[in-house]
Amino acid sequence: MSQYKIYSTKENDGMENTGGNGTRMRNPPDSHFMSLAILAFIFLLCVGILMYASSDFWAAQLAGILFFTAIALLILVPITYLEVIRRPKEVLIGDPLILTYRTREPLKIMLEDIEWVDANRGDQSTLLGRINTGGRVKARGVAKALFFSYDIATSIMEEYAKKYDHYPPSRPDSGGR
Repeated sequence: MSQYKIYSTKENDGMENTGGNGTRMRNPPDSHFMSLAILAFIFLLCVGILMYASSDFWAAQLAGILFFTAIALLILVPITYLEVIRRPKEVLIGDPLILTYRTREPLKIMLEDIEWVDANRGDQSTLLGRINTGGRVKARGVAKALFFSYDIATSIMEEYAKKYDHYPPSRPDSGGR
């Protein structure tokens, strides 16, 4: 059973040209990935504080605080950007796909504009497998692949298959998985 709340919509909800049909799915940030980034941030910040506290030389204290805080931020900021800002908050699955974001206007993607879809459930028994899960969709007119949960990526594949009688291509470098 999916951990994501799924519900059907029969009304437009302020989004034009949806046709009134579709399935709205929430697309929360990957909690395993975010928690790993936060733990790395806290660990590096603690190392910086320990270097500051354990040294009497001012340059070592300054390097400890600045260097390890900078590394910690270089880990946390890009991951937060990918998981919170660039990742759609929810998706209305239909034709077109309507992606609702936290910080910008909704994006509409027609099914015929989809270049490839990658969906990977991951091995849930390992830490790396829980992090390496989810889906991505590449569409014409969108510079980078869009990140989704595994359930949303498979739902997009099913919607594409309903319309075109075949699944969309896999990501070119995925080996056909």
